[in-house]
Amino acid sequence: MTDQAGEPKQQVRIQVHGQEVVGEIYYRSSRDIAVRILAPYLGLVSGMHIPYFAAGHASFLGERGDGEARWLLEWCFELGLYLDQHLEQLKAAWAIHLKKTSDSALGGVDSHVAFLAQRKALRASLRMGELSPIQYQANLAKARRIQKDAETSQFHSIWAFMTENFPDSLVKC
Repeated sequence: MTDQAGEPKQQVRIQVHGQEVVGEIYYRSSRDIAVRILAPYLGLVSGMHIPYFAAGHASFLGERGDGEARWLLEWCFELGLYLDQHLEQLKAAWAIHLKKTSDSALGGVDSHVAFLAQRKALRASLRMGELSPIQYQANLAKARRIQKDAETSQFHSIWAFMTENFPDSLVKC
């Protein structure tokens, strides 16, 4: 198997609480690394990024990347273990969270679809001469703000759920 850059995927094996954990580095560059757990849980992923301003001082291509991959894999294992042990409790908490959360707070995907539809309609209006370029830009900027506000609200809602229902070691890394 190869990663997105065409390089062979690197398998990672660690021991956590006496249990073997297997994963793979599915993306790796000097500034980014992403790990996927394969066993005992499947499909949980995590990653790290080195900001541009620090890129000259750090890289995930060497030993540092190997160490971070092990740490990310351990985090994925801890998350999988927590989900496995608390799934029913989390489902109930999520249902309560959904009831007390406004629809707009969880409408990030819907708001993006609505934005795309609105942008398409605005383009059509512009082409047909119903809007001037200035009116088009003003309406488009307003639609973008609304969509961005919905995404921000969704993030804050999910973050609130996570901080209320998951241990700090899984949320505040």
